[in-house]
Amino acid sequence: MPPDVVRLSTDAQVLDALLRRGRLTRAGVAEEAGVSKPTASQSVLRLLERGLVRESGRQSGGRGRNGTYCEIAPHAGLALALHAGPGEIVAECVDAAGELRHRETRPVGTTMPAGELLETLVSVVAAVEAAVGVPLPARAVSVADPVDRERRRLVHLSGSPFVIGGADLSSVVGPGGVLDNDVAWAALAELGVGERLDSFVYVHLGVGLGAGIVDAGRLVGGARGLAGEFAHVLTVDADGRSVRLLDALGGLDLMVPGTTSLDVSRVRVALAGSSRGAVVGALAGACASLVALLEPAAVVLGGPWGGELGLAEDLADALADAAHAVEVQRTRVEDGPLVGVRLRAVELAREALLAAR
Repeated sequence: MPPDVVRLSTDAQVLDALLRRGRLTRAGVAEEAGVSKPTASQSVLRLLERGLVRESGRQSGGRGRNGTYCEIAPHAGLALALHAGPGEIVAECVDAAGELRHRETRPVGTTMPAGELLETLVSVVAAVEAAVGVPLPARAVSVADPVDRERRRLVHLSGSPFVIGGADLSSVVGPGGVLDNDVAWAALAELGVGERLDSFVYVHLGVGLGAGIVDAGRLVGGARGLAGEFAHVLTVDADGRSVRLLDALGGLDLMVPGTTSLDVSRVRVALAGSSRGAVVGALAGACASLVALLEPAAVVLGGPWGGELGLAEDLADALADAAHAVEVQRTRVEDGPLVGVRLRAVELAREALLAAR
């Protein structure tokens, strides 16, 4: 194996050891990384010269020679996690060990023009970078709107409740970043929690409606990343007509007047009253289509009203005669979109740290 490849591999092992333990002497690095002490010392020296590792005090006490502690340098291996949804934008700087370095929030409306959203995102990213003192090209970005991942654009679809119009988000995502919609990130967060599901449809029920489709442990995005537009799936309304799910719920007077946004408080009132059957029926019709086409192992309910008392059980009863047997369960992840985008940001931070070798 060429010497450069060996050195790179060793440096990766040393960085991994410091990420796991946080602070180690050179002897500790050697033991944790599974390399000899001279090899560990040479690697630490290279990483010190690159500014990826710093010395952080001397070991005290004990017998024999005291060593110097090393740790990942404060500005090495950082990334940005950014989520924009109705009511708030959250931007976090995280490091490769998963620690939060800085957090900025901006209150926004439940709907906003695409141009205004873009300006606000640029502003909040600049504020985070100013606070941490370095640029953050490694970025994971979540927006509660249909997105074209490859072109880094918001896509206008009729009925989208949060962003009005389309926009190019390239300046926010950056060349090394990743963009997806909020429900896709929530579905990815669900993948990594508790007893693993690897085939499910994550259904977001909130101001907007969405679905994240996971098959064999991978997110299904579609040709432009627009798969999962749950609001547009056909179902049956209270009069027995075939309509989009969004229109069926709108026909039950559950929308914020003059918008395509669901009023969560009205939905909760409906679920507590005589309209519960109609709401569950509309959801069941749309879910039955997904189940028949995709055959997931489970339908996972998330979002502000996805956890309403008895909703999962009622939906499971309504899907008992679906084309395929399917479990219906509530999400195990609170704030799924932010959790998902944060997990990806940590991965990007690790990748950036290792690439900087």
